[in-house]
Amino acid sequence: MREQLIHRPLIGVLIGLVCGLSLIFGVWPFVALLLICIGVRETRFCLLVLVAFGLGYLIRPPEPAGFFEQIHFGGVATVVSVPEQFSERRLAMVEIQGNRYRLYSDQDVRFQRGDRLRVSGILGPLNEASGYGGGAKGQIKAESVEIVAQGPIWWHWGSGIGSSFRDSVIGGLSTESAALVRGVCFNQTDGLDSEDWESFRKFGIIHLLSASGFHVVVVAGMLLGVVSLLPLPRLWQLGIVFVVLGLFAIAAGFKPPILRSILMTMTVLPAYAFR
Repeated sequence: MREQLIHRPLIGVLIGLVCGLSLIFGVWPFVALLLICIGVRETRFCLLVLVAFGLGYLIRPPEPAGFFEQIHFGGVATVVSVPEQFSERRLAMVEIQGNRYRLYSDQDVRFQRGDRLRVSGILGPLNEASGYGGGAKGQIKAESVEIVAQGPIWWHWGSGIGSSFRDSVIGGLSTESAALVRGVCFNQTDGLDSEDWESFRKFGIIHLLSASGFHVVVVAGMLLGVVSLLPLPRLWQLGIVFVVLGLFAIAAGFKPPILRSILMTMTVLPAYAFR
């Protein structure tokens, strides 16, 4: 086991990152880190583990705020995640004075990542359903939302693509078909009823309703076929593909699976040019 770890330094990096990120839950990750280094006893491996541990400590999420009484909130918040659209509400992570909160809004205001909002509503602790995602300290149930400043335009372009697709399939298909098409193409599952969701889960194909690597391969393949017809150098063609994939990622919710796939695509396709 020791020899296996010594010759796999990236495992040490992973261990260090996990331990550094986990320090918000106690000192046991630091103890585990020391035990691993003592067990391996190899200088390079231990240095990598310690450097990764320091990086994980620096980027660790804030500690949970715990329980506190609900209070009325009014102020300015910055949207720091791509909002999720549900049938009756919009959910996003917002930042207020360096702290993150989950914002729930049923207002007809299509805010996007990077926007600054004037929000009033009820600020309370996280519930069991919302969990500890994204380092949030609490949740805000908005009573009114107003955009006071728009963020970078590309977030709105990507959101516009998703909204346009949503409106087009709702207008041209039945309610059930529209929900399935939106789920398969853009990870928009808010219109899917519980029976269809359960059927997808029982048959083991629920992953089809989550935009990920397969979607990126299909979109990238079609885009490559189109841009290859343009009288441009190959790297310029790939640049166009990557820009469109980025907008697709925003339209599909900017989720980790699709980001991971796009990063792989951006690494593999131009690799030949750099030998």
